[in-house]
Amino acid sequence: MSAPHIGRPIGQAADGVYRAMEQASEQHAAQAAEMLGVSASETSGMKMTDLRDNARVGEASVPVSVNGLSGNHRPQAEVMEFARSAHNGPDARAGIRAIDTVRSLHHRLGAASVARSTMGKAE
Repeated sequence: MSAPHIGRPIGQAADGVYRAMEQASEQHAAQAAEMLGVSASETSGMKMTDLRDNARVGEASVPVSVNGLSGNHRPQAEVMEFARSAHNGPDARAGIRAIDTVRSLHHRLGAASVARSTMGKAE
């Protein structure tokens, strides 16, 4: 079964969406420059000019930023060592202690609050 024209409208629609997004990003960059009182070249980073066309459903189409933060991925062994270190030092298990405190206060104060709210009410 052949359907030679089926891809064409779909491709044109996707291309149209992409072009509209590019144009809108250029307008947003120009508006930002105007609002900030800077030159358009200073906000040119807001423009979308190279969307990924091979993105799968659920993935972002924008290119991945390469900056000081994006390169901070650590090997799993390093991450595990960091997690283990949460159990050492003066604040070891601080999160667990906080959760335990909240739970005990919730049980104690919650029961008292319920008791107060039902005072004088006939059952």
